[in-house]
Amino acid sequence: MEPFKAIVLDLDGTLLGPDRTITPENLDAVRRCHDRGVHLIVATARPVDSVRHLLPGWLYAVSWKICHNGAVLVDPADRFRFRMTIGNHLFHAVRDWVLRDARSRHFSWYDEGQWYTNLPLDDKMRRIYGISIQYPPPFVANPFERVPLSIEKILVPELSEFEGFHSAFGVELSIIRTKDDSLTMVMAAAVGKEKALEALLHELRLRQEDVMVFGDDTNDLALFQYLPYCVAMGDALPALKARAWRIAGAHTQPDSIAAVLWDTVLHPTSRELP
Repeated sequence: MEPFKAIVLDLDGTLLGPDRTITPENLDAVRRCHDRGVHLIVATARPVDSVRHLLPGWLYAVSWKICHNGAVLVDPADRFRFRMTIGNHLFHAVRDWVLRDARSRHFSWYDEGQWYTNLPLDDKMRRIYGISIQYPPPFVANPFERVPLSIEKILVPELSEFEGFHSAFGVELSIIRTKDDSLTMVMAAAVGKEKALEALLHELRLRQEDVMVFGDDTNDLALFQYLPYCVAMGDALPALKARAWRIAGAHTQPDSIAAVLWDTVLHPTSRELP
């Protein structure tokens, strides 16, 4: 079997530990893969600025970034390769549906890379959005007054009426809910991590068989359906584990990713067909 030529890494619940840092063991193994010429691809729901904030400088500088679940692709030189956006009419429709009888509900969106929210974030909302107190807060704006320009993603925390929302917009938009059901993410219909990766593999002239992906959550499921070599974290969703080629340790373990990389890329002992 040929060696892997690219590794796709989800961030939250995968490469990032509970404190949203990367352990020395995992970081060292990822660096060694890069030193061997393996392409590093980050695929995350997070925006570009958040990825830049969380990753060590060297890792950000050498990796491709699939952000907003595939709505944005950024190359290692920090150039945007594409940005897929939500039409204004759909933004207005989602806004009206979510806030129709609860203006006190949190509602946020990314417009031309800038994060906006209708209400200031408290500690609970920061936990749901996965940001620390050190991370710059979003701009507070009225979604009924601000004119949208280029909406990349809408975020709705604690959406209890998810099924009704999905029924209303699931055809026209890509809708994903985190595995703890705390956050609903809304993107353009054509958006998906797997679709952005397909375009990137075409540019890099790589096959699906050349790639190994690590993931844990709902937004990784399509990647696990697209690629044959998939590694589910030990605390991943059961649906991902069911499709996985291998199961890694939980993201709380310091060498969860490193152990798999040493076995399959750095000291490959076996690479069974999935």
